[in-house]
Amino acid sequence: MVALNNDRDQYRIVLEKIAEDAIVERHESNGQLFNAYFEKPGFRDALMEYLAGSYDEIRDEDAG
Repeated sequence: MVALNNDRDQYRIVLEKIAEDAIVERHESNGQLFNAYFEKPGFRDALMEYLAGSYDEIRDEDAG
């Protein structure tokens, strides 16, 4: 719904919060991912750019 009703920048803001919450929840079972996400800005940026690619996929699916 967020991708369909907002621009890419707003989608990314919501996506960052969702990703952060999911990673925090998985902290105990995946400490390396947690550490990389919060301690390595380059990793966080690369992960968010990858996940933000879903914006185009969602909008393309809705159009088709």
